[in-house]
Amino acid sequence: MKNKERIYGGEISWLESSIMYHEINNNGLQSLDGINSELDKTKYNIDRMINMMQGNKVFLVTDLRSLKNNIPKVSRDYSEKMLNPHLITCAVIMKSSLSRIFGNLLLSFNKKNGITIKLFSDVDAALTWSRAQKEALVSSY
Repeated sequence: MKNKERIYGGEISWLESSIMYHEINNNGLQSLDGINSELDKTKYNIDRMINMMQGNKVFLVTDLRSLKNNIPKVSRDYSEKMLNPHLITCAVIMKSSLSRIFGNLLLSFNKKNGITIKLFSDVDAALTWSRAQKEALVSSY
């Protein structure tokens, strides 16, 4: 069963059987209970995601296709610092071929913390890959 939660700025997260889906959508963000800065918005969302994980590591699927603006570096750095200890793999869904090419180039220079990261253009493919990664990990025990 999916534990769905809509978090700040229209972002949606759900967790099902250690696979977490998170859609980032920063189009038209407005203030929420005094949360105004991009970093504060990021902290709010990351805290909600970590709470959903309940101390477990997850296979994260991050959907960036609805992203309208760049995420500030300070927010990206915070997300990486806080989420990486909770991740097993990360599937990133991007809209354009050019974005995926650029993303793959960055990934080749940015192998960190032993987390396998793969880029996709399709949600189903990203979820299928994450489930296969999970099955491979489970069957290795």
